[in-house]
Amino acid sequence: MNKSRALPSRAGAPLGNRNACGNRGGTGRPSRYSADLVPAVRLMAVGGASDKEIADALRISVETLRRWRRQRIEFLNGTRVTNEEMAEAARMSLFRRAVGFTYKAEKVFANGRRMQVTEYLPPDTNAAFKILRAYDPAFREKTEVKSTFSWVAMIRQTDAYLAEKKAKAAAAAQIAIEGTVGPRDAVS
Repeated sequence: MNKSRALPSRAGAPLGNRNACGNRGGTGRPSRYSADLVPAVRLMAVGGASDKEIADALRISVETLRRWRRQRIEFLNGTRVTNEEMAEAARMSLFRRAVGFTYKAEKVFANGRRMQVTEYLPPDTNAAFKILRAYDPAFREKTEVKSTFSWVAMIRQTDAYLAEKKAKAAAAAQIAIEGTVGPRDAVS
């Protein structure tokens, strides 16, 4: 049994592939890729959609989406979201949250009936405060640091501490000197 790899034949199927007998090696199903998809995919990516959500919207697998990015540079560049674009999307989202907005939603009632409604999300004061704090100097928190440290007080305190230690050491030395005089020394 030859364990070497079979080289592909000109007919399309690898040599030695018994399952492909008669297969002339056509091009397969046409790709769903189109350059017209790039703007739609870009909008989804800037909007924060994941690869899975984008692939589901295009009705392809996540692996196909990733393969398109590897194989087609225009698709990769068109769907790449920069840090500035993400920051701008976050700013816009925070602004919408601060001022309130409406959105379309589907309500499902107890009887199973579905209905499209327009819901209103009221302004969020916390989001508004974050925006004002970032862009309006009057709303920024003022942090003043008052130093209660004084070099003069520190030096005086250190001097007093050292003088006290010196006095204690002198007193201990004096006691040690006076304590060394014993009864034998006094007799002579």
